Amino acid sequence: MSGPASRRQPAPVPAAAGVLRSTSGAGRSAHGAAAANGEQRGHGPASGASRVADPDWTPPPTPRQPLPPAAATTSAGDAPTGTGHLAHLLKVESDARKATGVRELLHLAANETRTLTRARQVFVLHRDGRTGATAWRIGCVSSLATVDREVPLIRWIERLAGRIATADGLDQTREVVLPAYCDDGDETAAAYPFVNMLWVPLWSRDGRTTDGLLLAREMAWLQSDRRIAERLAETFGHSLALARTKHRPVRSFVGRRRKVLLALPLIVLAGFLPVPITALAPLETVPRDAHVVAMPVDAIVQKVLVAPNDAVRAQQPLVRLVDTVARNKYEVAAREVTVAEARVERANSLSFSDPKGRHELGIARAELALRIAERNYARDMLQQLDIAAAVDGIAVFSDRKDLEGKPLSTGDRLMQIARPGQVEFRIDLAVADSIVLQPGAKVTAFLDSDPLNAVSATVERIDYQPRLTEANVAAYRMIAKLDETGREPPRFGTRGTAQVQGPQGNIWLLLFRRPLAALRQWAGV
Repeated sequence: MSGPASRRQPAPVPAAAGVLRSTSGAGRSAHGAAAANGEQRGHGPASGASRVADPDWTPPPTPRQPLPPAAATTSAGDAPTGTGHLAHLLKVESDARKATGVRELLHLAANETRTLTRARQVFVLHRDGRTGATAWRIGCVSSLATVDREVPLIRWIERLAGRIATADGLDQTREVVLPAYCDDGDETAAAYPFVNMLWVPLWSRDGRTTDGLLLAREMAWLQSDRRIAERLAETFGHSLALARTKHRPVRSFVGRRRKVLLALPLIVLAGFLPVPITALAPLETVPRDAHVVAMPVDAIVQKVLVAPNDAVRAQQPLVRLVDTVARNKYEVAAREVTVAEARVERANSLSFSDPKGRHELGIARAELALRIAERNYARDMLQQLDIAAAVDGIAVFSDRKDLEGKPLSTGDRLMQIARPGQVEFRIDLAVADSIVLQPGAKVTAFLDSDPLNAVSATVERIDYQPRLTEANVAAYRMIAKLDETGREPPRFGTRGTAQVQGPQGNIWLLLFRRPLAALRQWAGV
């Protein structure tokens, strides 16, 4: 063989072999990996087992190795040049994107990184979160199909990564020259031929370093090699994150059956823990013991004299009705009284001279009494056209325009006069949640105006018959009284959600109450 590759001298592999020879066949596999890395760099095979066993054999001096023509640089800090080298880098990035699994990506990262960065050996490590933040495990080694965890070199590399993480951290690219981070007299560090190491963390979504590449070779690392290694680390980090997301391993039920069997009795027993049965229902804050202002007669509302939520006093006018008909009826009744009085006077004059006049006097007096009663009734109706407040309080109604100009019948509600601070909750509980219907039940109200501060109340009365709500849902109406807490009561009309606590039950009843009710309705049992 001719050319620069034929003039290279073999690396001091026998020193490493002396460390690995103390193990079984697993140790020999790591030595074979190091020897295979040397052969791929043009070093030729080792001299055989006889040289390793011969204590008098010494390796020839290792001169500075020339760079391959494709990777020649103009200076130590320049990036590699050459069309073939760039094409190889682009092909590796394409292969990383096309990789179908994590295992394939690990082998690609180990072997292709070694080729592009001129490393002699590459280890792909992953942080083992089960044993600690500084515990690292080797997932793949260049030129090896599998990783034997019993090989001393594998354990030594994992221990070395843990020490670097503890001392300086592995969050950024770092060069390590052996025997740094090693104990004094460490035989493996002294025998390992690739003393210049380069740690490159792989890219991750959350910015935490969980994977990385550890590259080793005899020569010092150039800036161009570092740039290529960092680019490959970013590429393989992206691909590895995507592969782990798509191909997340799923354990079979067979592997977890023991845990499931142990947890199943605990889950069943936990289902019988006592818990209160609760239900949610909409609520509204309404006045408590409010005075209702209703229409006294059939009339049209002419004007509302107060505004919503105005404070009013007793006998203060609230509503004025159209009085055209009532006033005319009163005037007609008053004139009829005058006519009846005249008839009584005439009958009284005739009664002294004519017996027939005495008979007409009784009829005239009865007719006068009737007319007076009709007049008084018309006067009372006229006086009621100005509706006044019966008690002191606050006028509660929606809007003046909803009442003015509207013809109403006797008994139609106009407004309510509520006492300040006297409020209660009106709750519409759906029929499906009627299990919590019981007087004295505790209510926790979460108002829309103040959802962070709950208000406690107690159910006072419940309608015996459901009614349709505004949402066209059949519900039982419940009235709850606010508990004395010293807090300012909510204003009228405030809405929210009420959590009504029912009787004690268990978790199974709480979870399967509605399905059981639907099943019983469907099956008729």
